[in-house]
Amino acid sequence: MNDVLYSRVYYVLKEAMPQVTAAPEGGKQAIVEKLVEMGKAVKQPEISGNGKSFIGQKLMLEFFAQYNQDVAYEKFEVHISW
Repeated sequence: MNDVLYSRVYYVLKEAMPQVTAAPEGGKQAIVEKLVEMGKAVKQPEISGNGKSFIGQKLMLEFFAQYNQDVAYEKFEVHISW
């Protein structure tokens, strides 16, 4: 069993999800990153200091609160394992 070292959460517009699901397993993140560039997906904010500051936690909470409830987006998570 592989341990997850890191995970990254994206929210992809439902209309663009077929591109992600059709991609081979190793290429899904590249497709999602391209969708982010095209404005069809958003990725979780990168927080310095591993997100333990008050501002970092607030940014994360706002991000998840906004996109978890938006029916136009679907959650996509990438796990980096070793």
